[in-house]
Amino acid sequence: MSIVRHLYLIGPRGSGKTTVGRLLAENVRAPFVDLDQWIVERTGQTIADLFRTQGEKSFRDWETHGLRWWAEQGGPAAVISLGGGACQREDNQTLIRASGWCVWLRAAPRVLWDRIRGDTGNHPNRPALTDLDGLAEIELLVRERQSGYALCADYTVDTDHELPQTIVGQIAAWLQTVDK
Repeated sequence: MSIVRHLYLIGPRGSGKTTVGRLLAENVRAPFVDLDQWIVERTGQTIADLFRTQGEKSFRDWETHGLRWWAEQGGPAAVISLGGGACQREDNQTLIRASGWCVWLRAAPRVLWDRIRGDTGNHPNRPALTDLDGLAEIELLVRERQSGYALCADYTVDTDHELPQTIVGQIAAWLQTVDK
């Protein structure tokens, strides 16, 4: 199977966007793009450093720039993992809807927090987004961002207790019904 439009993966930190995205890209024979990594490559800074030196607004501007680039000229259809807050901007919502399909990877805050703490390679590179600690921050962000995810999503997968391969199978089966 291959895709004819971009496939955007959205959801909070720890929902599985990168893990599922890589596997899904293999499944649909498409490039995989992690938009956060794309930003790191262009700015020469980690996301945490970008937040610290230029602020969240600058990061969000980079996010919109990258999304616009991929939506309008980024080459062949790709599986694109977006940052957890990408769906909060109306411009981003418009770009996503106009250029591809969007899958929301959803998980309970406790599951997200456990995954984030267990991801020792990436955890230090994730900036704090509120004055809250750990689980409380995740709970707040999930509540605040839920409506943005719902506005963008064409399909939703609960990832709480599913293996990445199972999630990929669910998305691939759905794609066969819509991506013609």
